[in-house]
Amino acid sequence: MKPNSSVKSAPFGNPNPTTDDQLWLDHITAIPTDSVLFDVYAIDKPLELGGHEILIGTMQLIGDVIRSKWGDENLFFRHLRMDDDLKLMPEWTDYAKQY
Repeated sequence: MKPNSSVKSAPFGNPNPTTDDQLWLDHITAIPTDSVLFDVYAIDKPLELGGHEILIGTMQLIGDVIRSKWGDENLFFRHLRMDDDLKLMPEWTDYAKQY
């Protein structure tokens, strides 16, 4: 994901969310309605095997940014391990970062 140029270049400042929570929230809620926040890219295969970065979508607001206790306490994103991908494409194993 890469910040979209319309938001990246906007004059919102650069607050540090770890040191000033209120400034960070003010910063986020100042983003204009319906803004495109991120351009989302994928790489079709490891770069070492000739992979290319491809734009696959955007992340865009629908309406305004609002603060939500429900979102703070109940909204979670599921992340998958790359192991499942490597089972499908074992030839990529040598190019995957090992942690």
